[in-house]
Amino acid sequence: MQLLVTTLSEIVLDEPVHQVVAEGPDGSFCFLPQHVDWVMALIPGIITVHRHDGAELFLATGAGLLVKQADQVRIATREATASAELDALLGQVAETFAQGESTEQRSRGLLSRLEMGFMRQFIDLKEPT
Repeated sequence: MQLLVTTLSEIVLDEPVHQVVAEGPDGSFCFLPQHVDWVMALIPGIITVHRHDGAELFLATGAGLLVKQADQVRIATREATASAELDALLGQVAETFAQGESTEQRSRGLLSRLEMGFMRQFIDLKEPT
């Protein structure tokens, strides 16, 4: 079956696989080509992919959606990273979170400055001249 994993900005993985094991709010599910079609919400975690050659691939994902239809499995999530080694995946996830926190801090600072500017202009409008 074909596995397609996408984020808002990129295609993380698009390749044929034998099996996909993912976790949703109701537990862990294994998907094989002959299984029934399925839609499930994903919780942040690790998805295990079994390739046709027997090798495993690990995907760290945020919350998202998995759709299994015929011989296609599609995963849409805000963030995802893949690695053949769990240790390497942990390092990638830590780096991604650090970058995300830095971006979030800059965004919060910008938002605070915008709010303060708005409040100053609003106060200036209310003061009699």
